[in-house]
Amino acid sequence: MDSTLRSVGRRLIMVCAVLALLHGCGSGGGGDIELPLPPPVDAPRFALDGLEGLVIIEIRERGDRLFAATHDGLYGKVNGDTVWVPLGLDGRRVESVAIIDDMHWVAATFDPIWNGNVNPRLMVTMNGGGNWSDLVSDWGASNPDPEPTYKLLYDDATGQLYATGANVLARSDDRGTSWQLLHGQWESATTGLDALQLNAGTNQLWFGGQNGIEEMVLFRHDIGSGNTDSWLRLLPSPAVAKSVTLDPTNINRIIVSGEGGILQSFDNGASWEAPLGDVNHRFYFQTVPDPRNPAILYTIGWDKNFDFPQPLILEISQDSGDTWKQHALDDADLFGGAWSLHATLENDQTVLYAGLFRGGIYRITF
Repeated sequence: MDSTLRSVGRRLIMVCAVLALLHGCGSGGGGDIELPLPPPVDAPRFALDGLEGLVIIEIRERGDRLFAATHDGLYGKVNGDTVWVPLGLDGRRVESVAIIDDMHWVAATFDPIWNGNVNPRLMVTMNGGGNWSDLVSDWGASNPDPEPTYKLLYDDATGQLYATGANVLARSDDRGTSWQLLHGQWESATTGLDALQLNAGTNQLWFGGQNGIEEMVLFRHDIGSGNTDSWLRLLPSPAVAKSVTLDPTNINRIIVSGEGGILQSFDNGASWEAPLGDVNHRFYFQTVPDPRNPAILYTIGWDKNFDFPQPLILEISQDSGDTWKQHALDDADLFGGAWSLHATLENDQTVLYAGLFRGGIYRITF
């Protein structure tokens, strides 16, 4: 079934549900029925939030704190504050960070360049970024060369740490000292698996990236059974999966962002549609649902351009990806392509933090 038919089907289901509700409540006939619509999104307001000139690779939230992994160190702030505070690892490109607890963090790092993965090292701090050291572990098994780590994910419920590498998904039960291979093999010549997400509702891990011939690869690992399902070339090559996002209200809705567009499944991967596709291989590193209404989606793309400015274009869908509206920030000198995007609530209002490539962080309100 193509995306148009699925879109019509979803609308019909909503119409039928509303009609049934009105009939059950004893509503009389004769009048026009107005379907409930999500509250409209006001025009976005863009404000520079700091870290000008840095590449913002990942934005994470834990408790009341935000963390920004950049190409030159880790930064953090209390949600709502105006100043990002350095948390160490300056001189290192922080690809991903796992917050074990308030003081114990693990980071996947490289040398501080944005177009290459040189000198990979797992780092650890036990005092909230005051001091960092190499994490002594068996990551990479017997590989004599350091094995890259691309994404880290800590499961608070189980105390397990997950990580992806060039062609591996692995788990640590002791916070990174020893690793069990769940999928793939060490020492693979691929560009890496950038996406990693845990769906606690289905007890499955979603991960993906790109294989050795620049095709998008996507995997779903069932933690209970150990089985792994895979999808290949869901977007035209060259393509890569950059992130997987979940709908907190629907455990079967999976959103995948990558080079070439955005993918979405409403049945846990049985079928896929492309809410944003055929975009001339523009990168979408992250797509996030609104915390108050998951039918509203936000994303910001990046044209693969390392040297020149480009506009910041926020794209918003209020109908689960069926239609989109663009909102551009008028600044000819801005490096406005996004490498990360995070949605949160501040004073019960939706706030977006856009991590740009060489443009710092922009705070977007409505």
